[in-house]
Amino acid sequence: MEAEQQTINDRITRREEMTTSTGLEFARLMVGLDFRYKTLGFGPVISVALGRYTSSETAVNGDVTFDGEVDRPSMHGWLTIGIRGVVFP
Repeated sequence: MEAEQQTINDRITRREEMTTSTGLEFARLMVGLDFRYKTLGFGPVISVALGRYTSSETAVNGDVTFDGEVDRPSMHGWLTIGIRGVVFP
């Protein structure tokens, strides 16, 4: 299960719009390399995820204006590149 939330806040018109989308994450693959020194470890890591949002809810100024299924859901992917650290591995 995965969820994403987007908020738009227009202070001039006093309008706040919040959209939350939920769906399934089909796959997540992580690859990394650790360099160890005594009780510490660190190294590069790459994560790739594949999923699909299937339902959505939109609220404007706290009132729900849409709550239902996504008409034509499509696949999306996430790519994360970073450095991982561990203590007492």
